[in-house]
Amino acid sequence: MNLDRHTEATEHLHLALAHLAADMPDEALGAIRKCLDLEPGSSAARLAEARIQLARHQPRLAIKALDTHDHYHPERRDTPQVMMLRARALVRTSSNKLSQSLLKNLAARFPDDARAHRMLAGLCIKQDQLDQAIIHLRQVVRLEPSDTASRSTLATLLGRHQPEAAAELLRSDPTANDQPERRLTAARLYARAERYREAEELYAPLLTERRDEAALWQEAGTLADTMGADALAITRLDRAVQLTEMRDPTALAALAAAHMHAGRLANAGRWWWRLAQRQPNDKQAWGGLIICALSAGKLRLVRRALRILNIRTAPHERRQTLSSLWFHAAVGQSVRRARRGELQSVKPVTSALSMMLTKASDTLSRHAQRLPQRADTHYHLAVCYDAIGNAPAARQSVDRALRINPNYTSAKQVSQRLAA
Repeated sequence: MNLDRHTEATEHLHLALAHLAADMPDEALGAIRKCLDLEPGSSAARLAEARIQLARHQPRLAIKALDTHDHYHPERRDTPQVMMLRARALVRTSSNKLSQSLLKNLAARFPDDARAHRMLAGLCIKQDQLDQAIIHLRQVVRLEPSDTASRSTLATLLGRHQPEAAAELLRSDPTANDQPERRLTAARLYARAERYREAEELYAPLLTERRDEAALWQEAGTLADTMGADALAITRLDRAVQLTEMRDPTALAALAAAHMHAGRLANAGRWWWRLAQRQPNDKQAWGGLIICALSAGKLRLVRRALRILNIRTAPHERRQTLSSLWFHAAVGQSVRRARRGELQSVKPVTSALSMMLTKASDTLSRHAQRLPQRADTHYHLAVCYDAIGNAPAARQSVDRALRINPNYTSAKQVSQRLAA
């Protein structure tokens, strides 16, 4: 081959690659064509042409360049570089089956190349093959632990059904401590997996770092409430309410419920009242107010709130709302008795509360059968059983709650009282 001709072709190739690196694909194409005029069989030039066409969003022309390359160099068609370029071009033409087959072949032949697994994961997500996407993303994270995007995507997919595994994956990233959003995601995943201690260990420092984020205080407060840490829950939720200037109805409702769980039904009633004043159509607010007022014997307030609730809701909505709130009052009554040192369960009361508690216990029992690993369900079921006088069933339920979460403070209090 003429050396001058080869030298000139190489200069055009290098210029094309420089233009491509500078994000100037059209200029790169002009230079690579001059190179190919001089050396049409150049492997490097044909592969550069394919890359340039991909940069110009012309995947079919990239495939044509690769076909020409394989014609001149059939012995190189199965190299990782050529196969990867062809797979990229096929993906761009939505030839999913062809590209998936090619990438699987590439991944099998070169198991330590993360690129094939990364592209396979993307294809699987595109086609809603999420279980397969998880398999390939696991390989990417194993081969390239620093790939933050793949790790985050894998955690998102795992979080649907395996929140604990997703949280552990995020925590295994050595850079996670430098990224508050990753720690928050991990905390939420731990909470969903009912690993409350780990969730609390992540929420607590975040609150110190982000003192003015109301949503964060509300989440952490709700977690504390779930853990049975009543005082901590109220402190955090009160902070969330103050930061939102009492404008966030979810924060107000969470604070009112936390007061109910702590046995402070009078305080809970005041917060339900404030929520009702700001959200007149909030059926939960009026329902909570009714229950707190009934527990305090304020029948005039009960009748007033009930008239408003009757106007704003259909009968089935009222039943559902009040049923869902009754057990919060029962929790509060149980906690209040425990703090007073009343060691004996109260006698069953023949009242609307007794009937609603019986219905609530039936609902919670079915829920516990469907989701047997939820400590809070067993705890609330124990409280309902205790309130209606079924001490053996209450002891059994609270024992189950403590087996799942030995650090459940409110469950410990109920267990100690029932044991005494």
